[in-house]
Amino acid sequence: MKGVAVVGSVRAVVVGAVLCVAGLAVACTAAPTAAPTSTPPSSSTSPSSSSVPASSSEPPPVPSAVSVAPTPDGGPLDDYLAGMAGQQQFRGAVEVRRGADVLLRKGYGPADVEAGIPITPDTRFEVGSITKQFTAVAVLRLQEQGKLRVTEPVCTYLPGCPAGWTAITVEQLLVHTSGLYNYTSAPEEEAAAFQNRQVAPSELISYVAGKPLDFPPGTQWRYSNSGYVVLGALIERLSGMDYGTFLRRQMFDALGMRDTRYDGGIPPRAKGYTDWTTPGEDHPSLYYAAGGLVSTTGDLAKWNAFLLGGKPAVLNADSLASMTVVRAQVPGTSIGYGYGIEVHDSGPAPTYYHGGLVTGFRCANSIRPSTGLSITVLTNDTWIDPAAVASRLAELADSL
Repeated sequence: MKGVAVVGSVRAVVVGAVLCVAGLAVACTAAPTAAPTSTPPSSSTSPSSSSVPASSSEPPPVPSAVSVAPTPDGGPLDDYLAGMAGQQQFRGAVEVRRGADVLLRKGYGPADVEAGIPITPDTRFEVGSITKQFTAVAVLRLQEQGKLRVTEPVCTYLPGCPAGWTAITVEQLLVHTSGLYNYTSAPEEEAAAFQNRQVAPSELISYVAGKPLDFPPGTQWRYSNSGYVVLGALIERLSGMDYGTFLRRQMFDALGMRDTRYDGGIPPRAKGYTDWTTPGEDHPSLYYAAGGLVSTTGDLAKWNAFLLGGKPAVLNADSLASMTVVRAQVPGTSIGYGYGIEVHDSGPAPTYYHGGLVTGFRCANSIRPSTGLSITVLTNDTWIDPAAVASRLAELADSL
């Protein structure tokens, strides 16, 4: 595996710091020592070519859930990012909105250093663990369709589960309290089996099934990408569709998210780097439902608008509200975890957040419901800290 491999977990560490091992790299989140007033920390990836059937065609145009306004000059927000980009301290695509008002929508730096291709607001990036929000909505869609209940054991719906998994509920997988061993923590000698090739979800599940639980289900919180891989398999079994097709038909089409998919090779797509000039990416199949999507800042603005306002064609109001209910606390922090969403500073004015980090890509996406402030930062450089960038952008936006 090329580049940096990351352990997916949310911990009370210095902003942007992550635990790195020489094993697998999938959706990870790093939390600040003190959660920023407006935004928090980061995870991500793209799909395998088999995730969408070759015979599938592009869906017809769908009315956008959020209108795309002309790119504004950005004022102090643009000045801040342009200064950072000029010193090779930032590159990526950024969108900042307050409600329907676009404060900044712009790309900075190269999408491909070697080819000299610049990043634009429409460049696709691997978005890592932001994928977990889409996986969670897919599970809730299946619940609305009467195909599962999140309070039931996952083995009710997945025959052949290991005996040790019988007490694990679907909800525990969603909120990281299942106790499943996190496969992105694999030691180097075991991770080598998954490197530089397409990996089937069944291989990852078999690997995790061979590991003892970290703790009895429901007794602790520990970030586990493995839980979301199992949820991906659950979605495919109950829907009768592959993961990418289900998300496209059940969510992306309805929300007008034409640039979000589990098939990330279509340009304009950023190339991943482990520093300013060193290319590095892992095979996207490694990430699956834990971190396998690509998207754009514009599409994630539509997603954020959906999370704030809902759309009955995708999820009813009760299901949507259930996503941001804190069901577990991240140890040593003030961060709560809902269904694929971190809730920071829960109170009258919480911030909903998730980040993403995989080899070559890092991102941050936050929403402040009380003011409608939405900030998305997508980067194609592992060593850039998008959470810190998003926090500064929130401060600047508040001063406007």
